[in-house]
Amino acid sequence: RLWTVAAHTTLSYLVLGISGALWVVHMRAGWRMRRNHYSGSAMVACMALLALTGAGILYLGNERLALGASGVHTVLGLLATLLFLYHFLIGRHRFVRGPVPRSES
Repeated sequence: RLWTVAAHTTLSYLVLGISGALWVVHMRAGWRMRRNHYSGSAMVACMALLALTGAGILYLGNERLALGASGVHTVLGLLATLLFLYHFLIGRHRFVRGPVPRSES
């Protein structure tokens, strides 16, 4: 069990680091181009909540609160996987299709 926790914690640091790198280029560019705002915002919120609940599991003094944070963390982890797939697929679909022409109004 210790190896699982250590691997999970190490991977979480890598994901948070990659998320920071994505912020610098990918997220800011997508926001300026007005692409995938909803799924991207959901991904950012989900990742932030995953980080908070992960810290809660480790640092909450109350066992019931830590258990609740663990349950929420598990659900968010599964949701993050689905959100990532959705965000990736709609971004890929739009990239293959090409940019949507803007109407002049």
